[in-house]
Amino acid sequence: MKIPVLSTIAKAIVAAVTAGYALFNVVTADGTVTSDEWVKVVIATVVAFTVTWAVPNSTSDKPGDGSGSGSDSPNPGTTV
Repeated sequence: MKIPVLSTIAKAIVAAVTAGYALFNVVTADGTVTSDEWVKVVIATVVAFTVTWAVPNSTSDKPGDGSGSGSDSPNPGTTV
């Protein structure tokens, strides 16, 4: 059973957590986190969530139709 709200934002949540965690690891390299660095972590997290959530998922169910990442050719429209 899918949770309707979670299924629509799961990709964005993963992107936000990944971006926030990655930047947090960078800013803690010196052993301290300043308020300016916390603001940067929050901004990176919010931006990653917003941008990822705004991009729609592919609506095609057919792999290899050229409409998404399931394309059979590395350069759709060309012959190998």
